[in-house]
Amino acid sequence: MEVFRRYGITLRDYRIDASDTASITAAADMDVLNGGDAGSWKNVTSYNEPEPPRLVTFQIKEPGKVNHVGAYIGEGRVIHVLERKLVCIERIRKYQNFIEGIYEFKK
Repeated sequence: MEVFRRYGITLRDYRIDASDTASITAAADMDVLNGGDAGSWKNVTSYNEPEPPRLVTFQIKEPGKVNHVGAYIGEGRVIHVLERKLVCIERIRKYQNFIEGIYEFKK
């Protein structure tokens, strides 16, 4: 993700089709739960202002399932893609009821 690269963080390629739930689950298990090979995501969810960059996961369309992600870029803003075509920078508070977690990448 470009946002993380700008902070000197190199991530592996996470390009997974949104309908491929098995691959999404496997990637999450490897990187979040087990630490992954190149680093891991640590849940740092809190109601305080997070330090950028942070991965933000949302449960928008279906409660109980992460189905949207964005990157927290500071000053209360998150960058994300709507419907695979429109890149948006919006206030994170707009989605506060849908946030599943906020994650920091650790090597």
